[in-house]
Amino acid sequence: MTPANRYDAAFKDIWNVNVPLKVRFFGWRCFRNRVPTKDSLRNKGILPISSNLGCVFCDNGTESILHSFLFCQNAGIVWKEIAEWIGIPFTIGVDLKDSFLNWSNSCRAKKVKSGKIGTVWLATLWSLWLSRNDIVFNNGSWNSRDVVWSCKALVKQIKP
Repeated sequence: MTPANRYDAAFKDIWNVNVPLKVRFFGWRCFRNRVPTKDSLRNKGILPISSNLGCVFCDNGTESILHSFLFCQNAGIVWKEIAEWIGIPFTIGVDLKDSFLNWSNSCRAKKVKSGKIGTVWLATLWSLWLSRNDIVFNNGSWNSRDVVWSCKALVKQIKP
C-alpha cells in the first residue's frame, strides 16, 4: 500500500472508531492540521508574531500539532504509559496519521474488536487536547498522571 493510500485508510478508519463524535471529529481535524495550536494561530495572523509559541506541556518546542501530540517529551510519557496499559509496542510515527495507523495495526494484531480499534489512540489525543486547554484557559498545570487517568476514564466509559 502506498503512503497516500495508507493515509486514505486513516481518514476512513477514524470515522469507524467507537468514541464520541466530537472526539472523532477532533482526530480528523488533527489529520488535516486544522487544530488551533499556537503556531497555526500565529500563521493565520490571530496571534501576534511576538507571542510566546512555547509548548504548554514542556516549553521546549513550538506548540504545533506534531510537537504537542507526538514529539513533546511529556506527551511521550503519556503515550508510553497508555501503550503499556493496553500491551502494545510504544511507537510514535512520523505524523498523526502514521501514528494512528501504527496503533490500529498493533490493536488488530492483539485481536481487538473492530469498533474498538483506534479508541485508545483517539482517547489519548483528546485527553492531551483537554489538558492543553486547561493549561491555556484555566491556568492549569501539566500532570501526566492526570492525562493518563483522563484517557483511561474515557476508554472505560465507552460501551463495546
